Amino acid sequence: MGNINENFTGSDASGSDGGTSRVITLSNASLTTNNGFLVFVSGLSLALTVEYTVTHASTATTVTFLNALFDDQQVIVQYLEPVSSATVTYCTSAEVFVFLQLGASSDVNFTGKSDFDANTNPTKNTVENWIAESEDWIDQETMHAWRAVTITNEQHHLEAPHYQLRDGSEIKLLHRNIRTLTSGTDLLEVWDGTQNLDYLANKTEGRNNDYWVNEKDGFIFIKTYPAYTPRTFGVRVTYRFGDTTIPRDIKTACKLLTSIQFLQGEDRSVILPEGTSNLPYSAKEANWQKKVDEIMDKRREIVLINT
Repeated sequence: MGNINENFTGSDASGSDGGTSRVITLSNASLTTNNGFLVFVSGLSLALTVEYTVTHASTATTVTFLNALFDDQQVIVQYLEPVSSATVTYCTSAEVFVFLQLGASSDVNFTGKSDFDANTNPTKNTVENWIAESEDWIDQETMHAWRAVTITNEQHHLEAPHYQLRDGSEIKLLHRNIRTLTSGTDLLEVWDGTQNLDYLANKTEGRNNDYWVNEKDGFIFIKTYPAYTPRTFGVRVTYRFGDTTIPRDIKTACKLLTSIQFLQGEDRSVILPEGTSNLPYSAKEANWQKKVDEIMDKRREIVLINT
């Protein structure tokens, strides 16, 4: 969530110079809320309902000035631009909320709640974006995934070994647990001298046909070839990979990484329940990162790269 500042002068408002109930319309492109909404006139912060009112909207939020507003006065309106929601898999914002024990904190922003929402700071959308970043980091560190991840145009050489009539030319993808290759979503392209021929759309799958796939181990075998097929980078593959169940340690790693981002977001020394440990937050972050690193060491894949 980012701060947006819109600058005006009183002459931008409706009504006459020095009048009351003059209205300024904002250029917001998403719904504004009272959270983080501030209005300044000539450098002084105005009080909501006493000196101004606001009608929040998805576009064109309006601010009404209850006292006299002159054309030459500077007006600044500050508000928060909401972060778009993100699709998350490894953990949820509610699980992060519970892990941090925010419902039992002294901060009225969270007390009595069970999850982040549009009015908490940070918002639910912000936390979900942190979770998505954590998921990407976990995937990169482990070279694996526990969700569907798309690899685009992964290039491979195409050898023609002596056993090609039996099994076909072997291509080892960089990942395992390949999702079923589907025409229109994935690509298996072989250069035929003039174009990349998509085998998924134009050829037949099967061990006795044009190509076949060992999805579990991440192998593709090409059995039939165009008239011209270069050995060097003759194939490119767009595919999806990833497990369909999430291990507990991966879920834990995601919660820990997201919680670290929460602590680093700003000074929250007065809101988290300390329990009996009384560890400073820097020590908590270090302990959580150590636990994450231990999980990554266990889950990191050995990747075979063909040359």
